[in-house]
Order: sequence, then C-alpha cells, then structure tokens
Amino acid sequence: EPVGFVMLYIDEKKPKFFLWRLMIASEHQGKGYGYLAMELVIDNVQTLPGANELLTSYVPGEGNPSPFYYKLGFEETDEWEDGEKVLKLSF
Repeated sequence: EPVGFVMLYIDEKKPKFFLWRLMIASEHQGKGYGYLAMELVIDNVQTLPGANELLTSYVPGEGNPSPFYYKLGFEETDEWEDGEKVLKLSF
C-alpha cells in the first residue's frame, strides 16, 4: 500500500534538481516515511551527473514544512518561486 509520493524535476543539462512535492498520507505521517523518502531522494540525486545541490520550496506560514527540511540539512536562500520560499541542500 503506497503511503505517499515524491515529484522531482531533473534537468541534467542545466543542471537543476528540484523537489516539487513530497506528500505522505495523513494517517502515515509521523512514522518516519517522509524522512526515509527524502534520504532516498537525496542519495539518488547525488549520483546524477552535475548534481551539487537539491532545491525545494514551501509556502511560508503556520504549519509549513521548513523544520522538516532544516533537519535534513536544507538551508534558506534569497530566492522565491511562485510565492514559495526556496531552500537548498548543497552536496
């Protein structure tokens, strides 16, 4: 039974690697699936040619996922994309 999904934008020509979505079903949240999924995503992206960072974004406000991403090593950037704050994980 799937507990969630991940959507990645991968452009090896630029190169650019962007986590568009990480969704875990509400009944499965808090069980470590999101963290495990992100570890797998990070490990996979690091193997791609030209990959030296992974970007993601979030909508600021109460209950946003930034603490989750900070725990994984993501850092704030000065960038915004479509009203969302961009975070970066450097390899």
